[in-house]
Amino acid sequence: MDSRRVSAFLLLAVVVVAVLSMAGTAQAARPPPGQFDGESFLTYPSVYERAKSAIESMMQKLPSGPSPRGPGH
Repeated sequence: MDSRRVSAFLLLAVVVVAVLSMAGTAQAARPPPGQFDGESFLTYPSVYERAKSAIESMMQKLPSGPSPRGPGH
């Protein structure tokens, strides 16, 4: 082999080793629920309870019964 091929092979080997070494350092885009450091519904159940009661109160305000008769019904 001539020196040009050896140099190209060594350069390619260095690039491959660099890419493979960086492959193990990737981080997840979104952490698993157990590892989340910020505020979440699971961390603060009172937020969940307040949201649930707000939705229940909005559902109670909805009219019940059959739809009004008229054109388009």
